[in-house]
Amino acid sequence: MFKVLRKYFIPNEKNEYKPHILRRASVTAISSIALLVFLFGLLHVNIIEKTNLLSAVISKTLVMLANNNRIANSLGYLVSNPLLERAAQMKADDMASKSYFAHVSPEGVNPWHWFTSAGYNFVYAGENLAINFSDSVDVDRAWMSSPAHKANILNDKFTEIGIATAKGYYNGRETVFVVQMFGRPRASNLPAFAERTIVPLTVSAETNNTPTVPATPLSPVNSPVLGSTLPPEIFVAVESAEEEIAEEVVVSDASPVKTATLAEELMASPKKTVSALYLALGIFVLASLLLMIFIEIRRQHPKLILLGISLLLLISSLFYIYRTYIFTEVIVL
Repeated sequence: MFKVLRKYFIPNEKNEYKPHILRRASVTAISSIALLVFLFGLLHVNIIEKTNLLSAVISKTLVMLANNNRIANSLGYLVSNPLLERAAQMKADDMASKSYFAHVSPEGVNPWHWFTSAGYNFVYAGENLAINFSDSVDVDRAWMSSPAHKANILNDKFTEIGIATAKGYYNGRETVFVVQMFGRPRASNLPAFAERTIVPLTVSAETNNTPTVPATPLSPVNSPVLGSTLPPEIFVAVESAEEEIAEEVVVSDASPVKTATLAEELMASPKKTVSALYLALGIFVLASLLLMIFIEIRRQHPKLILLGISLLLLISSLFYIYRTYIFTEVIVL
């Protein structure tokens, strides 16, 4: 092992003070790896956008990210409920089949229709939407950058979650619709009433700044949620007007907290995967270059140094292009 390290990384008499790692053959091999990583990233995004192969992994990863946000804010876990997942899938499929992106469908169907259609009897319920999905981290960041969507994720009234995706077209472009539904089931059949509604904001996943326009609470609505005809695209969260019901709720038909494995997390986050690979490759090349320059500082080889610098520039350029031009901005509602 030591002989291999000396041959490839440490300038010495036996390798003519020219480490093999920075010779033309090795540089060509590393360049090929950098290009393959780039192609892998393109293929990965294409798989996410063109097929439904990763839908289960994506949903599990987004549940994990939502729970990470809650833990960071000293809130309890949301557990996955198959009824909420069914409701989210029905809403995602409806948007995909009819090419709309809104809380209220073109026919005037509001979000709470999907909860009841799935058989989910709630005290509290909420919905977050997103399109242009390519990376789960971007979607979560977009939601957390919006005060209204963040309020849903960090709402301590919610105990359960369901997430689903569907592939379709919006504004003439093929995209992936993401639906995130929150709920808290109730034990009784008492009617739930909307106490307040929140105006959702549209934000980009690329910004880390909180939007300057605050979410605006509207006047309380005193009609039953399921029978109301609220104006379109104004509500993200609904609460019960009868606080005592909240104490009667039970968590039923809910599965244990979904935690994505590292492999699943990387699959659902191609930007994170490619970033990690390029970072490792860049550190590897930079360390090799520094060893060659400084171990035998009196014996420099400009051609090898130039090859090493060129390799770093190639890796940096591919990384920049991938992160800047491959991913569309996530839009949330």
